[in-house]
Amino acid sequence: MKDGMDTQTPLTRMLDVLCPWYIIVDGEGYIRHTGKSVLKLTEGRSLVGTPLGDFLDLRRPKAVHGIDGLLAHCGRKLHFVTRAAPHTELKGVIAPLPDGALPGAENCAVLSLSFGISVMGAVKDYALTG
Repeated sequence: MKDGMDTQTPLTRMLDVLCPWYIIVDGEGYIRHTGKSVLKLTEGRSLVGTPLGDFLDLRRPKAVHGIDGLLAHCGRKLHFVTRAAPHTELKGVIAPLPDGALPGAENCAVLSLSFGISVMGAVKDYALTG
């Protein structure tokens, strides 16, 4: 885990409002920032500085490695499962952030997540409310 990576910027404040189920990951694969709703999957534990692969396991497409591999599927549906129990299935879409969008980070991307069809199970597993 890397320390001192969380960055609050106008971009992250905007994403917090528009799509709170997101993760910003840098070019090395470390989580730089998460939307507040993502913290519901970790009982409030910050993921900042954690490798994305330690939190999520990519199920589809297969044989994708690193952020560059994920970005090769920009705009297409990605299928993940959380590594920790209850191993929640998530859908996602990734897009690169413009250079300089996150100070001190290179080659960042934003990963927007949703429960997809597994939303009912997630509501029960995480005691989610409106």
